[in-house]
Amino acid sequence: MQSMSRVVHKQWGPSPGCLFAIYDDHRLRRERPDDYHDELLRRADEMDRQGLVGWQQWRDLRTLADRSYLRAVAGDDFVAPAASCHGC
Repeated sequence: MQSMSRVVHKQWGPSPGCLFAIYDDHRLRRERPDDYHDELLRRADEMDRQGLVGWQQWRDLRTLADRSYLRAVAGDDFVAPAASCHGC
């Protein structure tokens, strides 16, 4: 069986907009929080590798992923903030 992160990876490229598309995927966060977290971290790392973000932005994206994951596994099906910065 193919992991969800591989399926998601084929749909979106490594860009901040695509990372936030995953961040806003409430269904993935609720149903597969581990895959959700792994995909957010993978995208942040890939954006860093390609030079699309600086180290501070990379750190902030990883922190955002970690916080979202902890909220998801705690059962907090939160609604992502409407602001364009998504809490960064």
